[in-house]
Amino acid sequence: MNKITDKLLSKSLQDAVWILFNSLTNHFPSVKEPAFSQIQSLLEHIAKNLQFVQCLYTRFLLLPKYLDVSRTTKGSDIPEWEGSRKHRAVHFMHKSKTRILVADPPSYMSIYDVIAVVVSQVLEAPAVLPIGPLFACPDGSEEAILNALKLGSETGISKHEGRNEILVGKELLPQDALLVQFLPMRPFYAGEIVAWKTGRDGEKLKYGRVPEDVRPTAGQALYRFPVEISHGETQVLLSTQVFSFRSVSMEDEAFMSFSREESASTNDNTLFHNQDIRDTGTVQFTHQVIP
Repeated sequence: MNKITDKLLSKSLQDAVWILFNSLTNHFPSVKEPAFSQIQSLLEHIAKNLQFVQCLYTRFLLLPKYLDVSRTTKGSDIPEWEGSRKHRAVHFMHKSKTRILVADPPSYMSIYDVIAVVVSQVLEAPAVLPIGPLFACPDGSEEAILNALKLGSETGISKHEGRNEILVGKELLPQDALLVQFLPMRPFYAGEIVAWKTGRDGEKLKYGRVPEDVRPTAGQALYRFPVEISHGETQVLLSTQVFSFRSVSMEDEAFMSFSREESASTNDNTLFHNQDIRDTGTVQFTHQVIP
């Protein structure tokens, strides 16, 4: 799959992915626009650590003795995998993101769609990026494909300021509700989008905006500050009524750490890769690779 690796390294595809990712930030308040260099670094990281295999299975191991507790089923519900009694997968990513495995998908599933899922996970995109066609198109035509499919273009809000004006006062979107965090003693900053509620039972969280920088003074248990709760309406709320969003932006240090991390993966055709083990409490799972 040299074509996919070459695509990941091409500036034309990197430009297109950057444009498409930035278009998503108009719909997800908690996601910040990444710099092009950040997108470029991660796509190059994927190209370096991506490995294609024929089949990929999951085994669950009970710690500390690594006892295999994988349950077998009558067969897979996925067509073409009916005869398999194992936990089969089309891709796997080590938690350090230094080892990325992609297996041959069923005939009705495009390998480019699998790569799109992998790229979206590494970029920490809030949704899977529809970039499958960009890997199949001729080199240099990626942006033209985006335009033809109307991807990365905004028909409504094109700036964060306008987007925030519309969001303030509305109920939280499900994808943003997953990112809410309760930190009542943290400072808040002018223009920051927050979630708020007055404290009445059953009231849902809504978007708000902090009009000015605020922070608690020394010794305060709680503090009050103004929050714009709807367009043109500001209300003073307790810090326990205001929730911030966990940032899913990609910081420079996190990006560069990928290239600095020591990769334990090897390029041999070993059947079992013991380093591909994720910790899930008392149970771990590893992957069996058939090259």
